[in-house]
Amino acid sequence: MAVIVVDLVYLKYLKAKITYEHDRRVETYPFARNAIREAIYNAITHNCCIFPGT
Repeated sequence: MAVIVVDLVYLKYLKAKITYEHDRRVETYPFARNAIREAIYNAITHNCCIFPGT
């Protein structure tokens, strides 16, 4: 579930800087994918601790 959320955040809510190197398109995002993943896992974990049983 969290992997889907990470992909959704990356594709829908973050804007990538687009550059071209030779004939290849390069997208550079403002945050590393691991940082987004960690933030989402922390949000899920802390939500479960605050509201046990949900």
